[in-house]
Amino acid sequence: MTASVPMSVEIRRFTTDADRDSLIGAVKSGGTAAARDLLAKREVVGTVRLGSRTTPIRYAYARSVGAGRLITVVAAEPILYVGIGTPENKPKAGYDLALAVFDVDPSHPGQGELAPAAKVRVDAQNAIVTEDYGAEAVRLSNVTKK
Repeated sequence: MTASVPMSVEIRRFTTDADRDSLIGAVKSGGTAAARDLLAKREVVGTVRLGSRTTPIRYAYARSVGAGRLITVVAAEPILYVGIGTPENKPKAGYDLALAVFDVDPSHPGQGELAPAAKVRVDAQNAIVTEDYGAEAVRLSNVTKK
């Protein structure tokens, strides 16, 4: 299935390395629920607008990659449950976050992925890994900085 919905991300402030470390620690010690609880206490650093729905961002981290940046944003609540409303897709517990990873490069449009409802864990390299609610990843294309 293919659909196109406008999405915008507004970041007012990026997360510090210390904030990233505390989020990694929370996920390691208590999984998605601990991450959700930690992020819910943090200030809003931006918003994600998907269609007409706006969701606050509690985590926005940027890493330099070549001439651009790889940006990770996390909301302490799901944006939407992809596929809900069809008989085979019933709500599942524990998908308490939303996460997007995308690249922004001044020389060309970027791309990325959105997990609008996800569980998270940390891998051996201390990277956040998602388990999406939906069966298929939501692809982001034509990512540009304004």
